[in-house]
Amino acid sequence: MSAKVTVNKSGWNRLKKHLLKQAQSEVRVGWFQDQRYGPSNGNIQMAQVANWNEFGGINGPNSQFPGARTPARPFMRVWYKDFLKEDDGVMLGMKLLAVTAFSRDDVSQALGLIGPVGRTALQETMMRFDDPLNSPVTEDLKGFNDPLYETGQLIMNVDFRVSKKGEE
Repeated sequence: MSAKVTVNKSGWNRLKKHLLKQAQSEVRVGWFQDQRYGPSNGNIQMAQVANWNEFGGINGPNSQFPGARTPARPFMRVWYKDFLKEDDGVMLGMKLLAVTAFSRDDVSQALGLIGPVGRTALQETMMRFDDPLNSPVTEDLKGFNDPLYETGQLIMNVDFRVSKKGEE
């Protein structure tokens, strides 16, 4: 005697339908064009400062140390890798998206719930990032040795936005 096995795919089909319907939505975590330091810092975009920290480079003429090399501190790549790391073979970010989309029936709403999680994770990555450390001169000037923290503005202004792909 053989038992009949039935498979209920209604939950998966519902999730798939919503994912396909809203495949053009995305969540971005980081800094955006309108986020700038104040006039005392030349109204420079925070995203530019994050980029300089991420990739390093030669200090510009308005720096305290023009021409000096600032080392790369790839905190964004560390955060992204950690956020998507596998847990039982499933990427955590995707797992969170799928579970939220399935329970909310709305991918945009799911992305809106993932945004704060990504923002907090990026802020935590920045706070613990310490390789390479500041030079002794920079440490003396700052009074502490925390490479990605000076005023706290960059870390505190990490943001997220949910939008259609290609929109700012």
